[in-house]
Amino acid sequence: KLLGATAARDRPDLVDRVHGLVLESREAGMAGALRAMAARRDWTSRLARISCPVLVIGGEEDLLVPPATVHAMAARIRNAVVEILPGGHLSNLESSADFDRTLADFAWSAFGAPRATPRARRAGA
Repeated sequence: KLLGATAARDRPDLVDRVHGLVLESREAGMAGALRAMAARRDWTSRLARISCPVLVIGGEEDLLVPPATVHAMAARIRNAVVEILPGGHLSNLESSADFDRTLADFAWSAFGAPRATPRARRAGA
């Protein structure tokens, strides 16, 4: 459910990578994260209090947080920008170039941050 159907079908390398990440996770850590997600409060009513610019990113094929949910969440935030990218819940891995560009463009437009390509960031690091 983390990867979209397209990546699951066409990107066996990414499927293996995500599977490996899950297998590398400690059982106690994974169980704790799942318990925390199950017990967390619904903070939806507080979204309207957010006043800073917000980028809400979703995946076209996300089964965990479908695009309709992403749009509904963003509609409650005054300065929200919604971007639905190719992929599922892990659009940052499935569509990394689109994700990076979207994040950089948002940072630039919202905060005046200088645009940096991934290569430029590495060279300056």
